[in-house]
Order: sequence, then C-alpha cells, then structure tokens
Amino acid sequence: MKNSRFHLAGESQPVLPYQHIAGFYDSLMDHVDYRGWADYMQACFKYAQRPVRTVLDCGCGTGSLLLELQDRHYRVSGFDLSHDMLRMARIKGLFRVWQADMCQTGVRTRQDAVICLYDTFHYLTAESIPVFFSEVLRCMEAGGIFVFDAVTEQLVRTYWANFTERDEGNGVRYERRSWYDSENHCQHTEFYMTDRHGGKPVHEHHRQWIYPLEFIAGQAEAAGFHVHGLFDECTMKPGTEQSDRVHFVLSRRDS
Repeated sequence: MKNSRFHLAGESQPVLPYQHIAGFYDSLMDHVDYRGWADYMQACFKYAQRPVRTVLDCGCGTGSLLLELQDRHYRVSGFDLSHDMLRMARIKGLFRVWQADMCQTGVRTRQDAVICLYDTFHYLTAESIPVFFSEVLRCMEAGGIFVFDAVTEQLVRTYWANFTERDEGNGVRYERRSWYDSENHCQHTEFYMTDRHGGKPVHEHHRQWIYPLEFIAGQAEAAGFHVHGLFDECTMKPGTEQSDRVHFVLSRRDS
C-alpha cells in the first residue's frame, strides 16, 4: 500500500499504548492461533520436565491465551500495564488479572510457570531486562519454568521495517505504520484511529527494542536461569538469528 504518512497526524490526540487499541485488539490479532500456542506451552512444560499447575502471564493483554490454558485446567493469572486491555480480559471472565509493570509485578504467590509471549519482552529496555528477570525469579517456585519469546532482527527487517496499512476493526478505523530504527535497534509502530462516527482521531506510538539472541540468553543466565533451549517458533527445532521468532525455555538454576 502506498505510504500516505498519516494524514490524520496533525489533528490527533496522543494516548498511551493499548489505550485505544484494546477495543479492537482481538480483531487485530484474529490471525493468532491461541489454541496452538497453548498446546505449545504444554509441550515446553513437558520438555523442561516440570509439573505445572499454576501459570502467570506477564503482559496478558485481553487474556485470550489465559483462557485457553484455563480450559486445560491450569490455575491462571496475569498482569498487564494497560488498564484498558485488562478490562477486556475481565469481560471474558478472567478475574485473577491486575495492572502492573513487568519489573514490579505485585505477585505474592509463587508460580509453577511464568510466560511472556508475542513480542511483550521487546517493550523492555536493555537496562530493565535484568530487573525483569530477577522479578520473574522471585515469582517462581523452585523448579519453576519460564517461557518467553523474542523476534529476530531478520524478521523486523523483512516484514516490519517499512509497513503501512489501513483497516477497520470493531467499529474503529485505523491506519498503522511500522518502521525500524536500525541504529538504536528500535521497532516503531504507530496507530492513528477514529470511530465510524468521525470522533477526534487518537494516536498510539509503540516502541520495542530488538536484541541479539545471544545477549538475551546471556542476561538470563546471569540472572540465575538455566537455559533449556532456544527453539524456532512453536517447534522444538533450534532457534537461530535466521528464525523469525524464538522461544526461550528456562528454569531456575537453583532447582
């Protein structure tokens, strides 16, 4: 699609990330196979050879994955920075969800497994990654499992370095543009949105940082995790910088 560079930009009101997207996020993500992702989480738990009853989702969003895991009889909970995303999760019937930062989760009960999926990790700055890893360790039972994913720079450069689209979801018209700042390794995504009734346009600007897999694994080990493996997206094949998405399967080193 031809890049129009956001003709609404001059008159739009900036809002927090996910503040306005929350209302049509499930429509935006209707291509995601949450059932398949839940199956893969179970495969990761089995690979790490740890019994799992409780699962905490860091950045749970509207709770679609938590619902799938709950259907598999896990006791699930989750948090998200966005109050608006959590409101949608509660509408779905998820009540063990709360608003929190990834580095200050507010978790009081240790969990058998912690997950952090679908690009959530990339909202962390390099300085906050060790803090996040330490917080996850605090939340985990001895022998607990941590599964998270990361996308590679290859994926960003191939698909999202210069991407523009216009679409509509749940009554909201939106224009999205993504670009990659290779000098700072920062992926930018902007949404300009308005409703069908012509309300004032709003603007969300999302920033996500892309890290080498070796750096992430090194930070995890330094924090106190044992790295069971890095796997190509939703498989048990080795994940590399030539993968699009890589899943990390970790456990506490003191287990």
